[in-house]
Amino acid sequence: MDILKQCQIWHENGEYQNIIDKLEDIAAQDRSPEMDSELSRAYNNMADPNKPTFRKMLKKALSLLKPHEQYFKDDHNFNFRMGYSYYYLDQESRALKYFKKALEARPDDKDTLDFIDMCHQGITLPQFNMCFYERTQLCWDTFLKIEAQLRKMMDEDKDGTGGAKIVSQMQEILNLVFDDISFEMGVSGQKYDLILTPEGDKVKLFELTYFQKFAPEKVLDNWNIIVGRQAVENIALRTEDGTEISGDDVQIWLEDCGKNRFAMAVYCQKLLSLLEKEEGRSWWMLTTLTDQVLGEISHMRYIDSFDVLKEPKAEPSTPMSRLPDILKGRGLDLLNDPKAYLDSYLGYKMQPDEDPDAPWRLDIIAGSTCCAPLIKGYLNDDNDFIEELHANGAVAGFFCYPLDTLSEQEGSDKIFDFRDRLEQALTATAYPEVITLTGGATGLYCGYVDFIAWDIQKVLNIAKEFFEGTDIPWAIFNTFYRKADFVNLKSQNKEENEKNDDELNDTLTGIDYIPYTKDNAEKFFLQLEMWNDKSEYTLCIQALNAIPEEHKDYRTAYALARALENYAILGDHDEGTIKVRADKALRKAIEVLESVSDEGQNKAQWHMRMAYAYQYLDGLEEKALVYARRWAELDNEDKDALIVIKECETMIKKRNRRIENRAKFVPGKIPFEGVDLENFWDDNSYALKDYVSDPPSDELIADIEKELGYKLPASYIYLMKKHNGGMPVNTCHPCDEPTSWAEDHVAISGILSLGRDKTNSLCGELGSRFMIDEWEYPDIGVAICDCPSAGHDMIFLDYRACGPQGEPAVVHVDQEFDFKITHLADSFEEFICNLVHESHYAPDEDDVDDTEDSEGDTDKDKSDPKGSFVGSVLLSDDSWDKEQLICDLKEQWNIVDDNTDESDDEDSDDALIMHIGDMMLVVNLFHSPIPGNEATINAQNNYMWPEAVEAATAHKAHIMVAVLGDDIKLIERGKLFTKAMAVCCRQKYASGVFTSGVVFEPRFYAGFANMLKDDELPIFNWIWFGLYQSKGGLNGYTYGMDVFGKDEMEVLNADADPEELRDFLASLASYVLSCDVTLHDGETIGFSEDDKHSIIRSPGVALPNEQMTVKIGYEPVQED
Repeated sequence: MDILKQCQIWHENGEYQNIIDKLEDIAAQDRSPEMDSELSRAYNNMADPNKPTFRKMLKKALSLLKPHEQYFKDDHNFNFRMGYSYYYLDQESRALKYFKKALEARPDDKDTLDFIDMCHQGITLPQFNMCFYERTQLCWDTFLKIEAQLRKMMDEDKDGTGGAKIVSQMQEILNLVFDDISFEMGVSGQKYDLILTPEGDKVKLFELTYFQKFAPEKVLDNWNIIVGRQAVENIALRTEDGTEISGDDVQIWLEDCGKNRFAMAVYCQKLLSLLEKEEGRSWWMLTTLTDQVLGEISHMRYIDSFDVLKEPKAEPSTPMSRLPDILKGRGLDLLNDPKAYLDSYLGYKMQPDEDPDAPWRLDIIAGSTCCAPLIKGYLNDDNDFIEELHANGAVAGFFCYPLDTLSEQEGSDKIFDFRDRLEQALTATAYPEVITLTGGATGLYCGYVDFIAWDIQKVLNIAKEFFEGTDIPWAIFNTFYRKADFVNLKSQNKEENEKNDDELNDTLTGIDYIPYTKDNAEKFFLQLEMWNDKSEYTLCIQALNAIPEEHKDYRTAYALARALENYAILGDHDEGTIKVRADKALRKAIEVLESVSDEGQNKAQWHMRMAYAYQYLDGLEEKALVYARRWAELDNEDKDALIVIKECETMIKKRNRRIENRAKFVPGKIPFEGVDLENFWDDNSYALKDYVSDPPSDELIADIEKELGYKLPASYIYLMKKHNGGMPVNTCHPCDEPTSWAEDHVAISGILSLGRDKTNSLCGELGSRFMIDEWEYPDIGVAICDCPSAGHDMIFLDYRACGPQGEPAVVHVDQEFDFKITHLADSFEEFICNLVHESHYAPDEDDVDDTEDSEGDTDKDKSDPKGSFVGSVLLSDDSWDKEQLICDLKEQWNIVDDNTDESDDEDSDDALIMHIGDMMLVVNLFHSPIPGNEATINAQNNYMWPEAVEAATAHKAHIMVAVLGDDIKLIERGKLFTKAMAVCCRQKYASGVFTSGVVFEPRFYAGFANMLKDDELPIFNWIWFGLYQSKGGLNGYTYGMDVFGKDEMEVLNADADPEELRDFLASLASYVLSCDVTLHDGETIGFSEDDKHSIIRSPGVALPNEQMTVKIGYEPVQED
C-alpha cells in the first residue's frame, strides 16, 4: 500500500504514533514534501498540553513544514497545519496569517473560520498554556536538575568536539521560555558562564533581565548568569582562514549625535578580502568585536549607527581598542549594567488628535517611556515586538482611563496622583513578579500606564480590583497590537450606560408603546417598522429586549438582529455609531441569529443578516462570504447578495495584496543587501536635470545635516554616495490606509539628492525647508521624496518618535487630506526595499466594475483631468469690478445669461454664475492668494515672461473661472473658458493668468484669445508648450491636452531651434484638437505625403506624474 494512504488510515484511526514511527524511519533527505506534511500533522495531533513535550512537538511540526513553504504556498492543509502549530504555541497573530491563507484555498471550511475567530480573540486578550513567569520557574527548575551534568561535559570537553552537544542541551532548556534565544557558554575562574545576548533588541533585554532575576541561589553557586556580552581586554576574533582580528586592527571614526549617542564608522584592512567575498560575515565580526571591546549593553546604549568602510577616511582615526577610553573620557558609564540602561526614561511629545473617537493613544500630548520600541511599534502598526513577546508568554500593553473626572476634581495634580496610586497597586510587594512598568502618558481625554506583563491574568485581576475601588467611570486594557480590540476592566456608570453600551441590553421604559403579546404581535411589529423608518433603532432593540423569554421565537430574533445591525452600521437618526459600540452590536446580532440557526439555515434573509454582521466586523470578510454565497443560492434574484460577495472578495484581495507587499523586512548586514542597485534608477533626461547630483562629500553631508537640523539615515547616505538622487524604476509603495493617490499604495516621482544644487535636492529650490515653509507641510522631519501630484503629497522622514539624531520612520503626508500622515516604513532602507513597479498595482480584470454604465454610476474619476476647465486670474489688489466683468462679457463676446432669474439667486458680491446653453460659467473672487504658493511655483515654468514669478509672488487675491457642462462638447467649453478668462484679464488689477500649469502675462493671454474671433482655435491659451535642453538635444512637451481627453505629446532630443520646435508641437496640437484625432502607438503623423513622423506611446519623460504620453519623432521617417 502507498505510504501516504497508509498514513491516512492511521490518522483516521487516531494512530498518530504509527505515522511518526514509519516516517521518521525514512531519512529526512529521502522524504517527500507530502510525507513531511503528514508527519507534521501527526506531531500536531500527538501534542498534549498536559505533557512537557507539548511545545516541543508543535515546534517539530513547524520545522518539518517550513522548508516546504514555497512548494505548498497555496495548499489548504499546509497553511492550516502551520496555523494550528502557531496557535497552540500561543502565537495567534502568526497563526492568523496562515489560517487566512488556508481559507482562500477552502473558503467555506468551518474549522478554519473558527480558528480565525479564536485568533482574533487571542490577540485581544492573550491566553497562554504557561505565562512567561511560569515558564521562567519551569526553566530554572529544569536547569537546576542537569546543570551538574552540563558542568561535567564542559570539563571533559578538552578538545572542543563536544561543544555542539552542550549547546544543544542548553538550547533545549532555554526554549522552555524563549521561542528564539541567542546565548554563549564558557568558563570564568571557578564558575561557569551562561551569557544571554539580546542582539541589540531592547524588548528582548527586558525579558532576559527578568529571567536572570529568578535564577536560583543553587544555580548561582556554580554559574554566572550574565545578560549581554561583557567587555574583554585584548580580545581577538579568528576568521576561518586563521586570521586574528583585535581592536588594534580596526580603525574607527566617531561622530557625536547628541544625547550621549554616537555614529561609528569602522575600517579593517585585514578583513578587506572577506569584505569583498562575504560582506555580511565581515559586518557580523566587526559588530561582535565591538560588543566584546565595549560590552554589549554599552554598545546598545551609546552606538546609534554602525558603518563598515571599504576605504579609510581622510581624517585621523582611532583604534577600536581605545573606544572604551574615549567614551569614559566623555564621562560615560561603561559598567554594562542592563538594569541601569532599562531604567533610563525618554520623554516624548505628540501632536494630539482632537477626535475623541480616534484610536487609543492618538490623543497623547506628552509621555515618558523606558521602552521606546513598543511606543514606536504601536504608532507605526508594527507588531514584531508584540509577536515575539506573545511567543514567550509575555504581553506588552497599557491601561487607559478617562481624565475628565480627575481634572474636574483637583486639576492636573489629581491626574498624576491617580497614576501614582495605580502604579503602586500594580507593583505592590505581593505581586513583584508579574509586571514591569515601562512608562505612561497624558492625553487630551485619557491617561495611560504602559507595562510588560509576565502573567497577564494576574495583572488584569489586580487592575480590575483597583479600578473598581475608584470613582473612575470606566477603564480598559489594550495590548500594543494596534488593531486589537480592548478588554473592559470597569464599565461606565449607570447614567452613561443608558446612553452607551448597556442600551443594547436594556428594556424600553419611560415612553408609551405597544408591548409584545401573542394577541397584538402584528401591531407590535408594525410599530417596529415605524421606528425603523425614523431610524430609531435603539427603541426597536429595547422593545424587543422586553419580550418575555417564553414568547421569543424566530421572528423576534430576526427583528432584533436587524435592529442591532442597523444601529451598528447606520446609527440612530443615521448619525453613525462609534466603532466600539458598533462591534458589540454586531457580535450580539450574530449571537441572536445563531440562537435560531436551526430554523434560519434554509432562509435567505437569515444568511443575509449573518453576512452583513460579519462583513462589518474588521477582518471577518471570509466568514461573511460563506453566508453571502448561501444567501445568493437561496435567493438568486437578490442582487444585494452579489454586491456583498463582490465587496468582501475585493476587501480580501486588497488585504492579501497588502500583506504580501508588506512582508516582514529583514535588514541585512550591509544596507540594501539583496537590492539590485545597478538597475534601480531611471536616468532619463528629466531626472538628470532636476534630481541627480555628484556623490556628496562628508563635509557636504555634515553641512546639510546642520542646515536641516536632523541626522540623515545611514542607509540614505549610503545610497546617495552610490547615486545621488534621481527617479527610481520602482515608484510605488504599499500602505494600509487610503490616500489621495490610491486605496492601497502611494507613488513617488523621485528621491531628493543630498545637496543643494539641483531643484529637487534636500536643500534645493523645491527641497525640504521649502515644502515646510512655503507649502505649510508639518515640521516633523525631512521631505525625502516628491510625488506625482506636483507638491500635493510628499514622503517625509519622520523624527517625532526618535528625535533629531535617531533613526526616522518614513511617512506619507497628504496635503489633500488635511496633511494626514500615513506610516509607510520603519526606516529609509525598508522603504526603498519595499518599492515596487507601478504595474504591480495595475487593476485586475476582476476588479473592473461591470456596472460602470449603470444608473447612478456617473461620477468622474477625481484624478481624470478631462473636462477640467478651471483657471485663475491673479490680482495685485483685493478687489474687482463685477459689473464691468458682466458688461465686458456681453460687449466682447456676446455672452449673456440664459437664466437671468435663476442666476440672481445664485450670485453674490463675490460670485457670478451664468447659464449659456447647456454650459454653466462660474466666476468667483477669492480675497487671498492661491494657497500653497502654487502660482509662484508654476510661474517658474514660463520661459517667455521673465516677470512671471514676481507677478505671482506679489498677487493678493484671485478670480477663479470654471466652465461646467457635457464632456461631449469639450471644444465649446474650452472656447467659453478662454473668453471668460480673457475678459477677466481686462480687470484693473489683473496681474497674471494661472492655467495649464503656468502663469501667463494677461496681455499675452487676451491677445491669443482673439484668435477665436477669426474662427481659429486658441491653441496657445489652451496648451502650454514646455521646452528644455538635455545632452541629446532640445526637448518639448505639451501641457493641457489631457483636459480635452487627449494624450500629452513629447518630442525628445530634437536638433531644432526653440521657436521651430514650439511651432512643430503647436501645429500637431491644433490638428489633433480641431480634427478630434487620437494618436496610436506605432502609427505616423505628417503634414504632407513625404513628411511622416513616428508615434510611440509610452510613460512620460518630462511630465512629473509619469502619465502615458505620445512621443513624436522630430525628424521625418525615412522610408525604403
